[in-house]
Amino acid sequence: MILDFVSSSTFLTMKRKAIVWFRMDLRLHDNEALQDAMRNAYEVIPVFVFEDRLFKGNTSFGFPKTGKYRTKFILESVADLRQSLRKLNSDLIIRVGNAEEVLFDLAKSTKTSWIFCNRERTQEEARVQDNLEQKLWSIGQEMRYNRGKMLYYTADLPFPIQHTPDVFTQFRKEVERIVPVREPIPRPTQTFNPLSIDLEPGEIPTLEDFGHQHFEPDPRAVLNFKGGETEGLKRLKYYLWETDFIKEYKESRNGMLGGDYSSKFSPWLAQGCISPKMVYHELKNTNRNAVPMNRPIGCSLNCSGVIFSDSWVKNTAIKCFRKEAPVVRSIQNGLKTSNYWSVGQKERLASRLLMPTCWN
Repeated sequence: MILDFVSSSTFLTMKRKAIVWFRMDLRLHDNEALQDAMRNAYEVIPVFVFEDRLFKGNTSFGFPKTGKYRTKFILESVADLRQSLRKLNSDLIIRVGNAEEVLFDLAKSTKTSWIFCNRERTQEEARVQDNLEQKLWSIGQEMRYNRGKMLYYTADLPFPIQHTPDVFTQFRKEVERIVPVREPIPRPTQTFNPLSIDLEPGEIPTLEDFGHQHFEPDPRAVLNFKGGETEGLKRLKYYLWETDFIKEYKESRNGMLGGDYSSKFSPWLAQGCISPKMVYHELKNTNRNAVPMNRPIGCSLNCSGVIFSDSWVKNTAIKCFRKEAPVVRSIQNGLKTSNYWSVGQKERLASRLLMPTCWN
């Protein structure tokens, strides 16, 4: 009887549903929120919300928050993610609106237990997370946050997050030689369990839906940046394995013409189409026989340069956002002074933090 009770209890637990909320993590490989949901829920519902505030809104200076190039890249990335999920007997549920309202309604109607997501740290994204979490509490559901988006986990750092060095070089020197980068989580191979409810998948919007005109790639562009995990991994393979360009990275990275003078990983990293941990370990594999002094284990000078440019800066920016959130908020509210930051310091911080991921 006891065994029957345990089996029944386990079965009921396994029948729970969960939503995975995709945002700046448009990939299957090294996606901690997705893996966590698949471990804890029997039915997993992947969702992406095209937020009106992001795709139709303007900044305080009157510029579109998301320009046509980035919009096109995200549309392609979402389409690629949907195709990948369909190969695993799942689908990407697509909605348009305000995420906290759309996801709350979906969670309520489907009677899920949790919404899993990779936590974002910047002000607007954090506000949406908090609003959604409060709504879910009102119906007895939870947000489950994951922290595996970045190159380093906060728990692995040799200092509390409040003691993160304010200077990037100091942060790098204190971390790179003593803190190993965790292995990326493998892409799921098992198929998803079928849903017990009918959900309309939703159509992927077009550029025109967000006020942009269709355009052809400019032939003068260094690359035709196409969004998606598939294209990001293809670029990674090309740059590291199919060519020898990585050997010349240190000398050529500041070039202006052509598609191969630097890695060009940034757009895919910014939208989470490829993981910084994946880039790190692929770089390490290309240099497995080299162990130079004062650089990450297994990385040559060029390998170290790519990590510095493409993964380190964004990772440090997020850590600084966590440490200096009130300061960053004051920057966004008009560079108001604080007791310990001058206006000039705030301007420099803003330019360093916002530069790596802001491209239109």
